[in-house]
Amino acid sequence: MFQKQPMMRKVLYALAPIALWSIYLYGWRSLAIILVSVIAGVLTEYLYLKYTDPKKKVTEAVLVSSVLYAMGMPPALPLWMVPVGIILAVILAKMVFGGFGRNLFNPAITGRALMYLIFSGPMTSRWFTPGNFGMNFDGTASPTPLMQVRSGVDPSSLAGADNSWWTDLLLGLHSSSVGEGAIVLILLGAIYLLVTNTASWRLMLSGLIGFLIPSILFGPQVLNVETLSPAIDPVVGTFSGSFLFVCVFMLTDPVSAPKKRPSLWLYGIIFGLVTVLVRYFAPSFPEGTSFGILIANVFAPWIDEFFPKAPNAVVPIKKKAKKTVAPAAAQTIKA
Repeated sequence: MFQKQPMMRKVLYALAPIALWSIYLYGWRSLAIILVSVIAGVLTEYLYLKYTDPKKKVTEAVLVSSVLYAMGMPPALPLWMVPVGIILAVILAKMVFGGFGRNLFNPAITGRALMYLIFSGPMTSRWFTPGNFGMNFDGTASPTPLMQVRSGVDPSSLAGADNSWWTDLLLGLHSSSVGEGAIVLILLGAIYLLVTNTASWRLMLSGLIGFLIPSILFGPQVLNVETLSPAIDPVVGTFSGSFLFVCVFMLTDPVSAPKKRPSLWLYGIIFGLVTVLVRYFAPSFPEGTSFGILIANVFAPWIDEFFPKAPNAVVPIKKKAKKTVAPAAAQTIKA
């Protein structure tokens, strides 16, 4: 049924530990969100191809997009809302462009951005304290670490003497989306993608540079603008929210990213810079990573045009082949 794509399968392997850990954190809610997203995404691509190009198979890439999309959903989000974003994403961000390999925008991040616009309330409030297979759910929302620091809370006061806040941050033992909180597992996934040559280290590093430098240079104290969000420590900002997850799994999408090596650096820096600007200037959108990816996607084709071709990319001139006389013809001439 599926078109085999080994590279996409490796991304699924890297996401598997994160998905399993999310089931421990949020129980059946996490599993249900992932399954609903995958079923909706695959079914949407299947039906689209059935009525437009029946010869084509559903790609394994839609599995990756569906799982990545599910990882960004709040664990207490009503299940009927989950399919909305992934259905719109598969159609509008992928299939209308011609399917896999032709899409301009990252489907998973497009779906999440649409969800923020359509269901802004549930997408920013359906959190709860994780652990014990989701048995900690009590119907009340608890703030995420990024929401806490954006509200002006000092991270050192949250950590306490035993630094438990930092431990919870690294293991994802705090209010977060389904799969974007476990920093340790995200970093292990990044190592796997790099070792297997599935993702580009240039994109990951440039995204981190593009995020850290403006995080240090830009701040309410520096810009002296009262309407901005409180200053966020660069390290806390890196490990809070969805930044690392998006940087590892979505910024490195080979389809929507530029193709030339120099372009990758500028592409990643644009992502990091836009993420920081949205976090400071747009209080209604606490993350900024979705807009960072989408705006970088828009610039990707232009960035490739901006940089010239590398010298080793020049096609060599073919030498003219020498004419040879066929054996039969040669015998005839001799005769």
